Amino acid sequence: MITQVAATPGRWKHVYDAADPAAEPYPGAHLEKLSSLQRLLVLRALRPDKVVGAVTRYVASQLGEEYTQVRTLAVWVPQTHSPLLTAKRYGAL
Repeated sequence: MITQVAATPGRWKHVYDAADPAAEPYPGAHLEKLSSLQRLLVLRALRPDKVVGAVTRYVASQLGEEYTQVRTLAVWVPQTHSPLLTAKRYGAL
């Protein structure tokens, strides 16, 4: 695939320049047969800045929307004088 992209960069320009490159058709007959996960890997090589949104859509299509929704954490704090500190990293449930 690397040689194909290097040999025909003009055919890949529309994918690279697209606002949503994950939705663009990849040039080449054999690339049309890629699975959704394989398309994500190609996208990661071409446009790593667009991977987060594409992975979110992939997870929603494979597992369901509920796995992509942000959950809120309700915490009850008793009347104490000790501070409550929570930390959450992006992507954690």
